[in-house]
Amino acid sequence: MTDADRARIKAQVEELNKLDEERREQEFIKNNTPRWEREAKEKAEKAEKQKVDSQKASDMIKKMNAELEASKVSVFSKAFMYVGKLVFYDALNAVIPESFYDFDKTPMMK
Repeated sequence: MTDADRARIKAQVEELNKLDEERREQEFIKNNTPRWEREAKEKAEKAEKQKVDSQKASDMIKKMNAELEASKVSVFSKAFMYVGKLVFYDALNAVIPESFYDFDKTPMMK
């Protein structure tokens, strides 16, 4: 076993001991904290989590509403363009007779 292996193993053991000590401290705090205080803390954490979840849901709803509004504008603009084309072609037909540009209705030239 080389010195590098010993140093690596020693670092891992120290890290595990540190994690074990932190776990023991958390258990001690949990066991020595009054029940009502723990429950109040858990309730506050749960309320905070619900607040974050509701905020995410609200943001998602806002995003979906914005997409819906964008699609409504798109549909409106398409309808407006269609009506504009109809009006344009009606005006064109009023100015230029249809037989002028519709070759199926013009007499055959010999």
